[in-house]
Amino acid sequence: MSLMKKNYTKYIVKMQNLNLINSYDHNVRVLDLSNSKMASLHEGIRQYVRLSVINLANNLFQEVPSCIFELSLSHINLNNNLLKTLKLGDKWKTSLERLDVGKNHIRILPEELFSLEQLKIVDLRSNDFTKIPKTILNLEK
Repeated sequence: MSLMKKNYTKYIVKMQNLNLINSYDHNVRVLDLSNSKMASLHEGIRQYVRLSVINLANNLFQEVPSCIFELSLSHINLNNNLLKTLKLGDKWKTSLERLDVGKNHIRILPEELFSLEQLKIVDLRSNDFTKIPKTILNLEK
C-alpha cells in the first residue's frame, strides 16, 4: 500500500486492503485497485466525492460496482475482469471521458453508452458482443 501526494491537491492511492478505505483522506482523485483479486467494492468508496479516476483492472468483477454509480468519474478502467453486462452511472453522462472495459465477457452494449456527453475514448476490445447499438453510427470520426 502506498499513498503519494502530488501537487498538494491531487492524491493517488494504491491499496490492496480496501478495509482501510475509511482511514484515507477523502480528497483522493485517483484510486488504483488493479490486480487486487477483488470481486466487490466496499460501499465506503462513495465517500470519495472528489474521485475522478478509478482503476479496477485485472480483478474479478462480474458487474460494474454499483457504489461507483454516484461518483462523477472521468476515467474508469475495468479491463480484464469478468463483466457480462455493462451498466452506467447517471452522473457519468456529463463526466465520463474514458471507459476501458476490454477483455471481459460483455455481450450487449447499452444504448446510453454512445450518448455520454464527454466520452472521448472507449476500449471495447476482446468481448463477446452479440448486439451493438445502432447509436454507434452517430459517433464522430
